[in-house]
Amino acid sequence: MTDEKRAVPYLGRRIIWGVLVPALVTGAAFIQAFRWLPRLPEEVALQWGEKVTRRGPVDELLWVNGAIAVLSLVLLAVFAVGAGRTAMVRRLVLGLAVGQSVFFAGLLLAPLAVQLDTEPGTVPEGFETNLLIAGALGIAVGAIAALTAGSDARLPARGPVAGDKAALAEGERAVWIKRVFPTPMFLMVGVLVGGATLGILGWASWVSDSWFGFAAGVVVLMLVSSAMVWRVRVDSRGLTARAVLGWPRLHVPADEVQGVESRVVQSPLREFGGWGIRTSLSEPSGTVGVIIRGGEAIDISRSGQRRVGIAVKDSTAGASLLSALAQRSRASFESEQ
Repeated sequence: MTDEKRAVPYLGRRIIWGVLVPALVTGAAFIQAFRWLPRLPEEVALQWGEKVTRRGPVDELLWVNGAIAVLSLVLLAVFAVGAGRTAMVRRLVLGLAVGQSVFFAGLLLAPLAVQLDTEPGTVPEGFETNLLIAGALGIAVGAIAALTAGSDARLPARGPVAGDKAALAEGERAVWIKRVFPTPMFLMVGVLVGGATLGILGWASWVSDSWFGFAAGVVVLMLVSSAMVWRVRVDSRGLTARAVLGWPRLHVPADEVQGVESRVVQSPLREFGGWGIRTSLSEPSGTVGVIIRGGEAIDISRSGQRRVGIAVKDSTAGASLLSALAQRSRASFESEQ
């Protein structure tokens, strides 16, 4: 039965991609770092641009960057095992788990690799190139993990669809489309935070005479910004929400809808842990939300004990249309049996 309690799917893939591969990558990076220790000067360069501005023991490089790698590994491993009833969350978490482990392994090894067999006082060269390679490898391996994380199984729901339904004549077609933008206050705060972040990165890049961090910050801010504008569509196929660049994309087939209602998200931070693509803090394994703003939202009960929340204006109209189209899809399916 589709309404029975189901375990979070693809446990094996979540353990492999979310726990084992990141642990192996991180462990291999530490092993390689320790193998390099005899080839490093007693005091390594800790900060440099055209010249070395600070030197110190290799432990500072090793343990600070290593701690970042381990912390990322542990946090994403917990999410990989505990979350992922929906494909979108599963792909994001596993892709991040593997991709970040590769990048942070590169962050651990890159400043050591450029100082192997060097004389004290030598200005390291090639650090940015090593980080670019680590970033490219992280993206590639993360994409492989995301693509192989497993699609959602088809789980047609049964019985009547709960929720108010729009009045549709037999054979009548209807489409509901809305765009989702951050609130003006959120947008203003985001611009201030983003500007301050770029300012700090720009200052640090100018001081160190290395613009890699600033360029990486620009790319990250652009990607985060693109995930703050969404297009939501309800039609005979169900509900589809996609970011302005076309990905991420969330689709709920009409025949998997068990119930739809309009609700109010009082606090995105308290209910979903923040803004953007989120999972519920109270139901991380089966709830996913596109929460760009607080206020009215479409709340969908989906087969397989999954829930989807989309914060969007005019949610009552969208919810009632989706409920009506889901009921029509259910009736059409049952008539064919």
